[in-house]
Amino acid sequence: MTAVAGRSSLRRPLLLGALVALGTGAVFAIAVTTHQHSLDLASDSPHFEAIARHPWGDGSDIIAPSINGTAYRYGRILYPLLAWAIAGGQSQLIRLSLSIVFSVSLGVAVGLAAWLLAQRGRNPHAALAILATPFVLLWLRDPVFVADPTAMALVLAVYVAFTCRRDGIGRGLAALAFLTRETTVLAFLPVIWRDLRHGTNRGRLGWVAAAVPYLGWAVTLRIRMDSWPFTDPAPSRREALALPMTGIMDGVGRASDGQLALGVAIGVGSLALAWVGWRARSWFPVAAGAALSACVIPFLGPNVWPFPFELSRVLFVVQVLGVLTWIGGDARVAREPLRE
Repeated sequence: MTAVAGRSSLRRPLLLGALVALGTGAVFAIAVTTHQHSLDLASDSPHFEAIARHPWGDGSDIIAPSINGTAYRYGRILYPLLAWAIAGGQSQLIRLSLSIVFSVSLGVAVGLAAWLLAQRGRNPHAALAILATPFVLLWLRDPVFVADPTAMALVLAVYVAFTCRRDGIGRGLAALAFLTRETTVLAFLPVIWRDLRHGTNRGRLGWVAAAVPYLGWAVTLRIRMDSWPFTDPAPSRREALALPMTGIMDGVGRASDGQLALGVAIGVGSLALAWVGWRARSWFPVAAGAALSACVIPFLGPNVWPFPFELSRVLFVVQVLGVLTWIGGDARVAREPLRE
């Protein structure tokens, strides 16, 4: 009886995830057949494509490496590495494999969100609200290959693992998330803090082990490219962060006033969504993960604020966790600590 109930609870999340993955793949197919240039020029697509073609390279294939960075770009290796593996290392298949990983990742993120909502007694179809976030809406206009859906899927996979009391699996998935986008650590801080305060020594050591693959990869980049990914001197890395709110002022002149205003609206809206949600709704670790992930927003630099799509994809985790907090969280009667 329990097995039947378990299969039943998985049916709708799996179906939703599959439909979203297929729909995302269709968007890429339309973009290719209509010869949209965004696949060639927009966002970080060219960098991910260059890395996927030569994941063990020296970064020389990256466009303008002195500006865009080499170690900085190679630091987020998992998405292009998955594409390289799916393509069997064949360069002519890299774009197809990048689109497959992106599409499956977005589908997995929606499916996992639907499962989490179902466990809260909410309608799993509400997970489709993820598709109404600024990142997805702007992506539909200009489809590109970026790693953010993969990072989002891994964050939700970690939450699912901890919900199912599979803490070891959760920490292993977190290690993969760090290799996709290191800032995902902010979404895991509620669970890390709980384990540090109330967990076992094995759990604490598990989080140390989760950081080892990223640190090991960073060491190899330091040896190969003479730079750590987080200290790459390229302007793209240096101008991604700034002193609180100075990035907005420094971003004036890098884009039209309308673009900057839209970027500020997305940033402020994402911050409000996450922080007000955390104060008003209770759902560990989703609500706290949204609030902590949003802490980076005031520190975003002039290389982010003037570009609404870039800003929205950087904040995709914040937006998704914020939306889930409002949909699946319980009303708070009093302020709660960042733990279960």
